[in-house]
Amino acid sequence: MWIPMTDEEIRSTRKNTAISRLIAFFILYFIFFGLLIFFKMVGYEGRYRAMGQGMNWQGIAPQLPMMFLVTFGIAVLLGISFLLGKKKMVICPKCDKLKKDDGKNICECGENFIDSKLLKWVED
Repeated sequence: MWIPMTDEEIRSTRKNTAISRLIAFFILYFIFFGLLIFFKMVGYEGRYRAMGQGMNWQGIAPQLPMMFLVTFGIAVLLGISFLLGKKKMVICPKCDKLKKDDGKNICECGENFIDSKLLKWVED
């Protein structure tokens, strides 16, 4: 059954979620950035030849700050748009019905829906 979390549990959950998302963001970003540098160094003779011939480290080093700023800006914008486009889930604590928040806060059973981030599951 779903029961409300205490204020301390809510703060702890939000903190852990924020830290996990931040760590995942930086890990994925640096993997992407490393792949970008790798393909700049070895070159890419693919269909579009966008990367051209390979470059040595002396050729890439002056481009790194601009590459970092542009790719970091794109990553931040994508992350923000992902978070803003995400709909929250709500739960009816009486009948355990789960749905995306659509503005209708009353369940068919008559109970009000509650944000799923404010509840926790406990066994009866």
